[in-house]
Formats: sequence, C-alpha cells, structure tokens
Amino acid sequence: MGLAQGSVAKISIRVALLAAVFSVFAATVRSSTQDVAAANGLQVDASYVYRLDTEANLTVEATFDLKNVKPNSRSGNTIYSYYFDGFAVPLPDNAVDVAVTDGTNDLSFEVITEEFEPEDGDEFDDGGEFTYASVRFRRNLNYGRTTKIVATYRIEGSEPRAEFIDRLNPAYALFGAWGLADPGRLDVTIELPAGYEIETVGNYMPMNTTEDGGRRYVAEDIEDPDDFFVTVIARNNEALVATPLDVADSQVTIRSWPGDDEWQQFAERNVTEGIPVLEKLVGLPWPEDEQFEILQSSEPNFHGYAGWYDSEEGQIIIDESLDTPIFLHELSHAWFNDKLTEDRWITEAMADEFARLAALELDEDAPEPDRPKDGYKNRYLNTWSTLTRGEDAEEWGYTVSAWVMFQLSEDVGAEAMDDIAVALFEGTAAYPDEDGDGRSLVDVDWKRLLDVAENIAGAEGFQTVLSDWVLLKAEEDLLAQRNEAQDEVERLAEAGGDWFVPNGLRNRLETWEFDDVERLVEEGLAVLASRDELADRSIAAGFEDPAVAEGLYERAFHNYSASEKKLAQWLEAIGVVESITERHAIEPSLVEQIGLWGQDPDAELLEVRDAYEAGDLDLVDAEAAQLRSLLDDADEVGAFRVKVAAAIAGAILLLVIIFIVRSVLKRRRRKRFDAWRRELDEKLPDLELTGV
Repeated sequence: MGLAQGSVAKISIRVALLAAVFSVFAATVRSSTQDVAAANGLQVDASYVYRLDTEANLTVEATFDLKNVKPNSRSGNTIYSYYFDGFAVPLPDNAVDVAVTDGTNDLSFEVITEEFEPEDGDEFDDGGEFTYASVRFRRNLNYGRTTKIVATYRIEGSEPRAEFIDRLNPAYALFGAWGLADPGRLDVTIELPAGYEIETVGNYMPMNTTEDGGRRYVAEDIEDPDDFFVTVIARNNEALVATPLDVADSQVTIRSWPGDDEWQQFAERNVTEGIPVLEKLVGLPWPEDEQFEILQSSEPNFHGYAGWYDSEEGQIIIDESLDTPIFLHELSHAWFNDKLTEDRWITEAMADEFARLAALELDEDAPEPDRPKDGYKNRYLNTWSTLTRGEDAEEWGYTVSAWVMFQLSEDVGAEAMDDIAVALFEGTAAYPDEDGDGRSLVDVDWKRLLDVAENIAGAEGFQTVLSDWVLLKAEEDLLAQRNEAQDEVERLAEAGGDWFVPNGLRNRLETWEFDDVERLVEEGLAVLASRDELADRSIAAGFEDPAVAEGLYERAFHNYSASEKKLAQWLEAIGVVESITERHAIEPSLVEQIGLWGQDPDAELLEVRDAYEAGDLDLVDAEAAQLRSLLDDADEVGAFRVKVAAAIAGAILLLVIIFIVRSVLKRRRRKRFDAWRRELDEKLPDLELTGV
C-alpha cells in the first residue's frame, strides 16, 4: 500500500463550501416601508435522487418544497410583510445540463460561482468557491405560501489526474451523494444499475435490490443535513480495457479505464520494464502466479492512498497518477507483503526502497526520502499497524519507514539489499554453521531484519537507526541483552579457535533467547579448557593433538555432556599413557632383569602408544595393564628364577659329587680286586679264574 502524494482532495470539501450558501438562500429580497426581506424564515424540504446508468451518466434530481414561515409583524401603524422572491439551488461545480422548473414550467435561473473566504480557524485554509443556481420565483413567496422547485443536472466526472477524485466512466464511478435542507427535512436516494460492485462510505443508508438487479439506497428525514455525506464507489471490471502482458514467466493483465490511453501506456512500460528490474534488485523471481491483474482506480485516493496490493485476489489496485516510484512500490508489494511479515513498517519500507532503486535503474526521477521531523522521534514504528490509521499516523508511518530503510540501503550499499531480501524470504541463517549453511525458522520482524542486515549484509549503523525511529523502551532493553549475548558468544568463539560456536548458542542468538547464554558460554569455556589440556598433554607425550570431541562440541544444544564425557575419557587415557610411560622408564634391578628375561617391555609400551594414537582407549587400558603387570611382577619372577637356578646348581653339584665318590670307590674296588687276583695267581698259578 502506498500513501498518496500530497493532500488528497475529498469530495466532501465541495459540500462544506456549498453549505455556506445555505445561510444566504433568502438573501435576494426587496424592501419598502411595508415590505422587507425574510432573513431566516424560509422552510426548506428537499429530496435528492442520484441516478447512475451503465454508461456512467450520473443525473441528479433535487426537489425543494419551500414555505415562508416568517409571519408579518407590526410596529405602530406599520405592518411589515416578509417575502422571498428567489432561491439559490446549491450545485456541485461539475454540474452540467442544469434545468430548473416548478414541477411543470421552466423557471429562469443563473448559475453563479463565488469565492468562499473561510474564517480564521476554518479547516479550508486556502478558501474555495461554491456554485449555485440563482432561481427567480414567478411571484413573491409571502408568509404561509409554498412553492416547489425541481432542479435537474448531470454531474461530469473529473478528468483523470484532476484535483478532485470523483470519476465517472463505464468501468468506474466514484461520486458523493449529499443534500441540503432543514434538519429532519432531507431525503436522499441513490439508484445504481445492475452489474456494478458497490461500496458506500459515510452515513448509513438502507439498501434494497430493484427488480432489474440494481440497488437502491434511501435515507429519509435526515436530522443533520450539513453532516450527511455518502461516497459511492461503483466498479464494473468487465468494462475495463484489458491489456495482457507476458512478463516474468507469467501473465500480467493491465485493466485501465476506457479512454485513458496515457495511463495504460504508462502502466504497460512499468510492468514490462519494471518487473525484470525488480527481480534483479530483489534477487528473487516475480512471485505471483500465472494470472495477475493491475486495476486502475481512484478508490485508494479516497482512503488516502495511492494504491494497494491484494494478495488474496492476486491484484494491485492503483490510482491514475503517472508516478513511476508509486507504481513500482505497489509492484514491490508482490514480494513484500503480509506473507513475509506482519510488521507493516517493514513491508512498506522495503517496497518503498526497492521501488526507489528500480526507478533509478529505469532513469526515472526517484528522490531520496526526506529525513523525518524530530517530532516523530517520540513515536516508534513498531507501534504502527493497520489499526493505527488516520492521516497523521499514516504520514508518519510512511515517512519514517521509508527513511529507515533508505538508511539501511545507504549503510550496506544498494548491491547488498538483495542479500537481505533473499535471506528474509529463504530463511537463511544469520548465525550459520562453519560451512556457512543453516536455516532460520524465525518470523521476520525487526529482530530478524537486524540480524540479517548486520551478519549477512554487513550493516554497521542500523542499530542506531532502529533505536531512533523503531524500538520501544522494552525492545531497546532486549537489544542490549542481545548485544551482551553476542559479546559472550564472541568470547567463546575466540577461545574456540578452529572449533566453531556450538549449535545451541547460535540457535539462541537466532531466536533471541538469551536466558542461558552465559551458562552455555561458561560451560563451553570449561570444555575448551579440557580440550587444550588434552592437546598439551598429548603433544608432551609425543603424540599429535587428537582433536577429539569437536563435532560433539559444535552440535551441543542444551549442554556439553557428550563432549565432556568424550574429553574425560581421553584425559583418562592420556593419564594412563603418562603413568605407564613413567613406570617403564624406571631402571630395573638385576633380579627384575632376570624376571624380564624373554619379555620385551619396549614393544609392550609401543602397543600402548599405538592404541592411543588409534583412539582405541579400551585397548590403551588393556595394554597398559598388561605392561604394568609385567613390570610389577618382574622382581618376583626374577627371584623365583634365581631360586630355581640355585636349586638346579645344587642338584648338579650333588650329582657330580656322587659321581666322583662312586668313581673313587669304584677305582678303589678295582685296585683291591687286582691286588687279590695277583695274590691268588701267586698262590694258585695253575688255576684259570674268570672275572667275578
């Protein structure tokens, strides 16, 4: 929706000017010593009938029943008789084919236009003019007498782009219905043909449907004619001139008023050239379906706007002005509407800025928005919604929102505005993962816009702009919390080095939920301290940094239990390696060396280290336990071996002794035997003896 540029002239202004005539309706009089003019004695009953036909001819029949209610008066011997000799029939200044009768015969009249000079404090500061038909009675209207005047005229609608917004053509009619009479003595009837979509704005008028399908609105005995005004908006889209255009893989149909070729050509150029430019600037394709319509209408002007975008109907309704930025603004709403965000100022601001950039691309005049007046600083855009309507509120909202988005565009550069638009539409994370990926499911509002502007487009001064023009006190406090949370997370990020900020913290920044950010940062720092300890101890032990638990840390959401457990296991394992290495380094005693005969402690230690390098922590424990047992048992094994060796040596010595003894004894027996034989041989020389 775009605000109409400049002040929109309302039809009701004409009525207010004409109302000034009513006080001088009885001003045309004659006087004599006996006959004087009736200053305020004319009773006026009036019935107005407005008739619109299918060719947009609007005729008015105003019937006035007039009665002189000013009685004669007497002063001394003089009798004063009050009469009226004419009547001023109020006319809109675009009335033509005026005719006045007394119901039967024509009456003479003159159409007069006079300047209207408002009094001090009058809402019409520039003054104005009013038109009326000065009608002469056939005879003076004396006290108690009545007469009738029937005025008929046709209203010509203003030309496109004229000052007043009333329009009359076969496709579109916008006009005001009113009447002037005494309180309680005015009737107004509006008769409309079938085939129109009708909207009335203003005083309530009961409606009934006629036999031919038309509509008839009637208000009777109107108590306050001066305040009675009904605006009639009648649309017949079938009578619009359709210009279908193929653009951006869809069909956009321009529906213009019959006869307004200038606007039709203007709209066609802005559609065929403007939509591709907007696609490039926004960074996204034209989002509408294959069928989309742009309707020419003055209806938005009546409500104070230049146009509006209707997402449900798939159409833009826009006024007849030849203003390229306004036209492009409404086209931009195809992207920037309540489907993107419920924050009105964001959709209007982005539509305005992208329209300005597109107009510049098309070499059209697109002035930078004016800086809002300082008085607007005590009103904040986050309070502006469809519920805060009113001319002042709308001017403030459109002015400030355009300024805010222009400041962002100047901050990041026009070429980066598409990054902001794409991120908002596609849900690009403002706090992505290490690869720059991530999706945000956060609704688009000022918080999301700020994150995207700063983290994706590189905005540096947007916070100040938001604080000055957008945020309420509570939102300022929330922004301060967000900045503190970002500082805390940045502290963790610096400590983390190659380890990226955990998912849980990035999510809390994305969703602006800061309650446990400090806790998660402190716990994260503790995890990083364990990581650093593990790296230092591993390197000191001759290993590379195992770099474990990084993924667990980065995926942590509510706590770091998984990474804490992992690091604790590794710290325990490096402790085992350190301990067994120290044990292995102790020089074994002689007995322990004997106990280690046939073993290879160095190879066993290598098994422990290999298991650690492979990340097999269970095997580290098993291999270390085996090596420790081997080393611890070496003394006992060595002592046993010594004892066994001693026992074996004793046994061998005993056997040797026994062998020696036996050998000695055997030699001794042999010697005795040999001696006995010699002795025997000597005693028995002829006896042959055999060995025993």
